[in-house]
Amino acid sequence: MPIPSERDLLARLLMVGWRGGSIASLKRLLKRCPAGGILILRHGDVRETARFIRALPKGLLVAADVEDGLAMRFPGAVPHPSARAVGATGDPRLARLQGLAIGTACRRMGIHLAFAPVVDVNSNPDNPIINTRAFGEDPALVARLGAAWIRGCQDSGVLACAKHFPGHGDTRTDSHDRLPSVPCSLATARRRELVPFRAAVRAAVAAIMTAHVAFPALDGRRPATLSRRLLTGILRGELGYGGLVVTDSLRMKGLAAEYDEADAAVEALNAGCDLLLDPTDPEAVLDRLVLAFRNREMPWPVGALGRLAAARRRLAVRGPLPRLDEASVRRAVARKSVTRRGGPLPGRALRDKPSLWVLLNDGSAPQRIRDFRAAVIRRFPRARFSGSG
Repeated sequence: MPIPSERDLLARLLMVGWRGGSIASLKRLLKRCPAGGILILRHGDVRETARFIRALPKGLLVAADVEDGLAMRFPGAVPHPSARAVGATGDPRLARLQGLAIGTACRRMGIHLAFAPVVDVNSNPDNPIINTRAFGEDPALVARLGAAWIRGCQDSGVLACAKHFPGHGDTRTDSHDRLPSVPCSLATARRRELVPFRAAVRAAVAAIMTAHVAFPALDGRRPATLSRRLLTGILRGELGYGGLVVTDSLRMKGLAAEYDEADAAVEALNAGCDLLLDPTDPEAVLDRLVLAFRNREMPWPVGALGRLAAARRRLAVRGPLPRLDEASVRRAVARKSVTRRGGPLPGRALRDKPSLWVLLNDGSAPQRIRDFRAAVIRRFPRARFSGSG
């Protein structure tokens, strides 16, 4: 077996984003830039994507965003209630079951790394991007449910990834569009944002994803993804985390509008990241990493390569595939998530008393809204709706 070149080893620190195309075109890209992993953002329905994954070159670390299950990205899969619905149940057992069910579905499909759960504390009600993706507003609740979800997912043999460190919950800006800033002190972050991440570390989470978010009181110069103080000082030092640190997508404008992508990749590795996610131009980023090492702008990433190897070893010792009914887990969470202020909703309340249904529709999932309306009307024919959808 030939000894990997310096360039080939540095390429292992890249995870390319895949938005559809032929396996031949992907293999051409990997020949030019032999990345260590692939994030499948879009390819086709669940069956077509499973066939695509089986045809991938051996050795690739395969990841997907699966906060709400595989259906979040691939039509035909089982959709799951949001993290906010799990939070409404308040039940760590159901959180663990959801993690186990989603992890098992990922493993059947050939996915190794689940980019979930979100463990941000949704402390800002005006947050435009986290909201229902979070378990809730209480750090202790988020910590309990996040850790349970992680344990369930990893019990399936799939690696979990807690996101977005050190917390994206107290923002008014979507980091897909521009760089948000969280105006909190380190003391506030320790009792709020960092609580779920401490729990994730104790749960032996395999990966943690960074946030393209500025925390001026914690680092006055760089956003979290590029901050050595946050990633090496707080995450690895104070929290004692020894697993993979993954950047959020490098093409998101929260980072890309402020920094050159290739230079940001170098800074991210120097800050403590191990895996560079979804660069717009993987070859240019790889060229920049090679140059940065040769020019002594960054040391040889022995720690990052070692942690990637350790993650792969975890995948090599997986037990048998769990046996459970994914749809029944979805139903159990959905039923218990229907609540009122002060506790669960009594089973007969909607039949015996007038009720007010509030339907929020941002236009992003019109079919879900139609399905919801139809389900309500089947059960409660006298229900009335107002608003869009």
